[in-house]
Amino acid sequence: MSDDRRLGTRVNLTLPDDVIRALDAMSEATDTPRATVVRGWLEMAVPVMQATAEAIIQSKRDEAEGMKKMAAILKESSTVAEQMSLDIKSQRRKNMRKKRGRAT
Repeated sequence: MSDDRRLGTRVNLTLPDDVIRALDAMSEATDTPRATVVRGWLEMAVPVMQATAEAIIQSKRDEAEGMKKMAAILKESSTVAEQMSLDIKSQRRKNMRKKRGRAT
């Protein structure tokens, strides 16, 4: 059995056509089955989902504290996205220098 064997609970989803088109494009671009793409994204989102659930629960007890937690989640997500953007730009510049014959 491959490393892609089923783990956990199976979930069936009905998704809009535009979502399927985007998943198919990502699947084709990465040579990865559609379900594996979705599973990967969901697995990466677990910490955010857990923190969001905790913030919602907290906001039911103390709205101000819940809002504070949500703000922290959004700030962390923004920081991670910004770092990813910087990493991509850095890699792009390295690739361009390499293509032009200038080593990094």
